[in-house]
Amino acid sequence: MVDPTDSTTHTVTEPATERPTTTAHPVVVNDKIPGNKINLRFLLISSKRTDMLFDPQDTIEIVKNRIWQAWPSEWEDEHPESPQHLRVVHQGKFMEANNTLASHKLDVGATTTVHLLLRSGPAAEADEKSKPNAEQATRGCRCCIVM
Repeated sequence: MVDPTDSTTHTVTEPATERPTTTAHPVVVNDKIPGNKINLRFLLISSKRTDMLFDPQDTIEIVKNRIWQAWPSEWEDEHPESPQHLRVVHQGKFMEANNTLASHKLDVGATTTVHLLLRSGPAAEADEKSKPNAEQATRGCRCCIVM
């Protein structure tokens, strides 16, 4: 059993870049996870990663807000405009904003790796606008005519 009072973290050092310092948090890797928390390891497509601890009842919306607010300074070149531009993927499936971590059956007291996808501003808005509403979806012919 992991001692919840002994939560050791290590900062992962990545190559230094010439940027002004920001208020963003450093990249963290949690070695010891409290028994009542879920450690999410966020992995970007660029292979950058960081860990954060969450309660099992936290929603994906809360997760996205926390990672956006605590965006690591080493990732500043990839910082999205808002939490809505983040997508969290676990085992090949998008995690919906209103679902909790517990509803995805993530192990408490363990590390779970999730992929963090960044959606660009105009493309993210275009995706939302391109979805047909209920009225548009019911209109039109759904027949296939083969000649």
